Amino acid sequence: MELSSSHTSCSEVLVSHVNARLTSSAHRQAALAPWLEHYNTERIHTGIGTTPITRVSPT
Repeated sequence: MELSSSHTSCSEVLVSHVNARLTSSAHRQAALAPWLEHYNTERIHTGIGTTPITRVSPT
């Protein structure tokens, strides 16, 4: 599965894969993890002008 920069496209791809192939919570979590990583660390969010991870303060 290739991730696009479009939130809608990523969501649609993920939902189609979840519905077609994933039969347990563990499978769904494994499929969602890479997408969340991309969404939070690589995808620029127009509302904030950067990636969400850059706004998190290290503890």
